[in-house]
Amino acid sequence: MSTSNQFIVTQLLDRFYEALKALSPEQLTSCVTEDFMLDWQGSDSIPWAGRWHGVNGLISFVKVLNEKLQILEVQRLKQFSDQDTTVVLLRGHWKAKESGNEVRAMACNVFTFENQKIKSYTVLNNSVAFSEALSGRTAQSAV
Repeated sequence: MSTSNQFIVTQLLDRFYEALKALSPEQLTSCVTEDFMLDWQGSDSIPWAGRWHGVNGLISFVKVLNEKLQILEVQRLKQFSDQDTTVVLLRGHWKAKESGNEVRAMACNVFTFENQKIKSYTVLNNSVAFSEALSGRTAQSAV
């Protein structure tokens, strides 16, 4: 990926992560393609886990996430890119709204791009820690 393309991708991801932290559907949808696909890895005990299709799927995802989780901090540690894919290693801090339990964990986000927008977003994370936090059990930390 050229330096200028890396800069564009980094700016796009900055906007996307800011909008995700703010749980802003309007800002998020401006970052993605119409046929966007979000795949959040996790079990059925995590209400926002699964596959979400298109802009409407992203809006539904944000609604569920907003009901259940507060994003306290997301820190990008590393970012690797090739022609149309970027992998982001991050450390995050989240809080389950119902239980008050917090999760501090690392995650890996995989993005693909098309026409300077995000085409797909896959989240690989510590799903056990999220499941425990949501259930009211003591959340695990894996930082």
